[in-house]
Amino acid sequence: MKFTAIVDRLEDRKYAVLEIAKKGSIVLPLDILPEGIAAGAALDITINRNRPYEKKRKSSITKLQGKLLRGDR
Repeated sequence: MKFTAIVDRLEDRKYAVLEIAKKGSIVLPLDILPEGIAAGAALDITINRNRPYEKKRKSSITKLQGKLLRGDR
């Protein structure tokens, strides 16, 4: 999914509130956005599902749950 968002405002010098036309808004940390971003900037955003990462994470969580259930440290 790809869309364009407009930086509505910056908050606490830590977050950017992005407006997505007719969809709402999202808040993102400034440190993941391009340097020098300011209110009014237009950003192209692409969101893709990362199935390999999901599988790896699920495996790690399952292993940790097993350790906790067995009382391993």
